[in-house]
Amino acid sequence: MANAEFDRLGREAASGPRQLARRALIRCLPPSRFVTARGAHWPHRWTFDDGPHPEHTPRILDVLGQHGLSAAFFLIGQAAERHADLVRRIVAEGHLLGSHSYGHPAAGTLHGGAWLDEMRRGRSVIEQIVGKPVPAFRPPHGHLELGTLGRLLAGDWQIVLWSVDPKDYADVTVEELIDRLEQSQIGDRDIVLLHDTMPSTSSGLDAFLGAHSPNEGP
Repeated sequence: MANAEFDRLGREAASGPRQLARRALIRCLPPSRFVTARGAHWPHRWTFDDGPHPEHTPRILDVLGQHGLSAAFFLIGQAAERHADLVRRIVAEGHLLGSHSYGHPAAGTLHGGAWLDEMRRGRSVIEQIVGKPVPAFRPPHGHLELGTLGRLLAGDWQIVLWSVDPKDYADVTVEELIDRLEQSQIGDRDIVLLHDTMPSTSSGLDAFLGAHSPNEGP
């Protein structure tokens, strides 16, 4: 066995049986149901969490439109209720909608049935606005417990994570965000996590996209 593989198995064993079971389940899932990197079933490189925001989401949509790109927006139910017009604009401009819980609870504060209720409520709000199923889902903080993961996958949920995180949520400057995107060396199969609630994201993304031709980058 190669040293790298041996080390990986050792780290997983040290993480405990629940983590081992969770990883084993994930490895058995089809990529269309549990998405961690772009493939045939997930065409969206750019993804945005925590919106819609009345100021920043329209700017993101303008940038995407200028560059001819479609993206995925994982919305918080509370924000969607307040800004249903923006939810409808996202759909009208050809982007994919996903849910991101109802109130974005802090990691570890909800478990089991309470966690599932929170996730279902967030999805239900968005579906009522757009009048169609919204199976795509990104868990807050990327946190998934084994039991609730299994229950979600028993339904029609599609869980979408990410492979590149430039941490724009840390309220970085436009220049810092551009630099982080450049350093990430985003590849063809990457999914980039951004937030349409941060003031620097639209300008940073616009500048980054403007620096890359269609054949060189996103």
